[in-house]
Amino acid sequence: MIITLTLNPSIDYIMQVPFLRLEDTLRAQNAFFQAGGKGINVSRVLTRLDVENTAWAFAGGNTGGWLETILKEESVHFDFIETKASTRINSIITELSTHKQLRVSAPGGLLKDGEEDLMMAKIQSIPKEVQWFSLGGSLLPGLTTSCMRKIIERVKAQGIPCILDADGDVLKEGLQAKPYMIKPNQFELERLFGKPIANQNDIIEAGQSLIKQGLVEVVVTSLGKEGAYLISKDHVFMAKAPDVPVLSKVGAGDSMVAGMIKGLLAHADLADVLKMGIAAGTAAVMTPANELCQAEGFNQILPLVHVQELCLR
Repeated sequence: MIITLTLNPSIDYIMQVPFLRLEDTLRAQNAFFQAGGKGINVSRVLTRLDVENTAWAFAGGNTGGWLETILKEESVHFDFIETKASTRINSIITELSTHKQLRVSAPGGLLKDGEEDLMMAKIQSIPKEVQWFSLGGSLLPGLTTSCMRKIIERVKAQGIPCILDADGDVLKEGLQAKPYMIKPNQFELERLFGKPIANQNDIIEAGQSLIKQGLVEVVVTSLGKEGAYLISKDHVFMAKAPDVPVLSKVGAGDSMVAGMIKGLLAHADLADVLKMGIAAGTAAVMTPANELCQAEGFNQILPLVHVQELCLR
């Protein structure tokens, strides 16, 4: 059993247009709504991969109720904290001829006094059957910058390891609570260290630095179609994604987290955890819009992923 936490969920409004052009009226050939936010996306994929989970999040207003309806349609189990602020709507516009995307992320509504405390109180009593806790993404306006650290500390105090997928100050703050695993992409890793991360050696050195400081046990850095690196105290694994047609990159990282969680819950070794993450992330880019990893695609890609162990420096 796993809980995912999304502090700033969304409804994603997805439009598909023949071409992208500024200062012109674009006629969408297709438009639809899907649930969004890192933790919610992880829960959507875990549900498809037959992994028991519950999505926790803040949700409010008519859009919050709409988000619940969308998740019910996907049979995703959730337990939301109601807020007075309405859940945000993001816009994702896809150019059908190239599959390039314009993504506009809304900030989210402002939390009221006491609503952050409701989440902190909820985290004090996590069900005993929960084995892992996955969290990340951006923060709703009104949340204190230290909330990510506090959440991880309270989860760990109950003996539950955490997986953090975040960026910028949220990642920096969360690392102070020493999660089990983080999953920055190359650009997020560069922002964390404040310098270019240009090659394999840079990635490995950055991951090993965080581990040696005692901030995290496992660092997974994704490089899109180039694959990913998994770095721990004793191992460095590299896996390359097989070549597949790319229809959308939205949610590929969230799908990768879900794949790795499936491996962790099965007590797989870290090489297989990475393999399952790559399979889920690759399966996600094969689907249009924000449809994420499907079980059929995951099972198709999994045997095609090759994991290589690199020599520790």
